[in-house]
Amino acid sequence: MSLPQADATGSRADWIANLAYPDRRKTLPEWVFLVFTAFGVTDGFSTPETFAKRLYARLMYHRRQQEAALAEAAKGAAEAEAAALKAAAAASAHLPVRATQMSDKALGDLIGNEVVLYDLRRHPPTFGRIQARQGIHRQPLHSGMEELKAFTWVSDPGVTYGIVGEGEVPVGIRITPWEEVTARQRRAMETLMEWSTLTQSIKNNAAAKGGSVKDRTFRSQGQMFGLGWHLAQQENKSVGRYAPLEGKMQRMLELEKDGSLAVVEEEYMSALGSFMPGPQQKLKAAAERWSVPSFANTEWTGEITDYVGANSLTITRGGFANALHVDNDFCSVAYGWWWVGEELYVPASEGGDGKRRRFRLNPAFDHDLISGGEFVWGEFNIGVKFERVKGLVEIMWRGSEDVHGTLMAKEPVGCTRFGTSIQLTKKGVSGILAARDHPRPAVRVAHAHHYKG
Repeated sequence: MSLPQADATGSRADWIANLAYPDRRKTLPEWVFLVFTAFGVTDGFSTPETFAKRLYARLMYHRRQQEAALAEAAKGAAEAEAAALKAAAAASAHLPVRATQMSDKALGDLIGNEVVLYDLRRHPPTFGRIQARQGIHRQPLHSGMEELKAFTWVSDPGVTYGIVGEGEVPVGIRITPWEEVTARQRRAMETLMEWSTLTQSIKNNAAAKGGSVKDRTFRSQGQMFGLGWHLAQQENKSVGRYAPLEGKMQRMLELEKDGSLAVVEEEYMSALGSFMPGPQQKLKAAAERWSVPSFANTEWTGEITDYVGANSLTITRGGFANALHVDNDFCSVAYGWWWVGEELYVPASEGGDGKRRRFRLNPAFDHDLISGGEFVWGEFNIGVKFERVKGLVEIMWRGSEDVHGTLMAKEPVGCTRFGTSIQLTKKGVSGILAARDHPRPAVRVAHAHHYKG
């Protein structure tokens, strides 16, 4: 009679255990008694089960001894490895280690400002309700609506970055108190305030019209003015500069010739690069690759040029507000300044009776005098609360990627909030490229002096 083998999933110890503890099997097979009797292994034991129990106990003892020895060996190996690692770390403790994070303080020391970082998150249900409200009211939104009250509002001096995922930075904000604003920055602001009194307002901005220039039902707010190169509206022209108001051409040409626009371009690009160098380089690279003339390049006549940059600078005032929207830009980087100017009327000419509108910087007139008008990123639930700010506000956003807009504002008599942005616009760049492709590029370019003004 051959002895049965252990189960395929069992072991010798398990098989003996089944003999030792018959309750694991209801009854012991008859052959068990025959085997133990035949070999005389039952001597000194009352039953085969007693012998099996002793045998099982011995096997378990040896197993525990083996397991303890293995555990001790593993422990020794782990301790040896830890000691080796510790020794290696001690030997290289003085060497630089690649950092994976940077604290707010370290980042602030790097760029010279206090820094706050936010992890941004989209919340489609909230944004859906915001869009629905805009569609119902057919006008720019107000920060008093329930969904916007819960936004994170930025208003403290310093730099704020909004980060998405592993490293995208769609939000960049810098707030500078007036005492830290430079003389050249002030000159740039004064130039742009005056420019808004010289040029015709823009009537075909899609964002101000609720997303479509053909939308007659959306109630836009405030005024927008342009500086630079845009798709031409005149027959036989591809690209042109913004037209002056009647009687304003001479002063517009003076600002084009005296270096004022160059100061604006230099200060905007320098400021952007000082706290958002990546986006600045992206905008510059796009302009250089396609030889897009800067808005300050007033001498361009269609040729390849080294004086490149954002082709367009827009200026808003008068309680400007628009729909939450995404821009139709050639490059996603958009950047601008916001400040408050005093509004006054001065004699149009020496000894004359007429009055002309003028704006100037005055410390007595600041953002806190104007309620509302917040700049927001609709999907990221964050925005700039201007009315809590004093000084110059700079904002970088991804115009053609992220939903953004300006909320309703209430301005008192005597001052207005200026908002600006530099961009590479898709229509403007297409007009520039179309002019350059013409056999005689210069004839396709309309300069300011080509207009009546």
